[in-house]
Amino acid sequence: MHASSSMNRPLLALLFAVGLLAILGVAAALAGSSPLGLVMTLVIAGVYVLGAMEVRRFAQATQGLSQALQDMPPSLARLEEWLGRVPPRCKRRCASASPKSAASSRAWRSRLT
Repeated sequence: MHASSSMNRPLLALLFAVGLLAILGVAAALAGSSPLGLVMTLVIAGVYVLGAMEVRRFAQATQGLSQALQDMPPSLARLEEWLGRVPPRCKRRCASASPKSAASSRAWRSRLT
């Protein structure tokens, strides 16, 4: 993992918590006065949490792909050998765009780095 990613993790968690607390504060304020406003605020909170989960999955997949690229041997004969190290979320896209020959594998790899 990159040092900047691990240093930003507590800050990102703090920012997420502050945002969620703000949404929940609005929900608490609306609880007695506006049922529709409360429902809409809770829907917003749910979408906010789903978005945060997707950002986390994306960061994990990006980190895994970065590590797989760093670990790619220079004399790779078949790209399929390397694809076993790629995270499943990235693997489908890599496999569909992968070349079939070793020469084109080197050219393809140079575009990734």
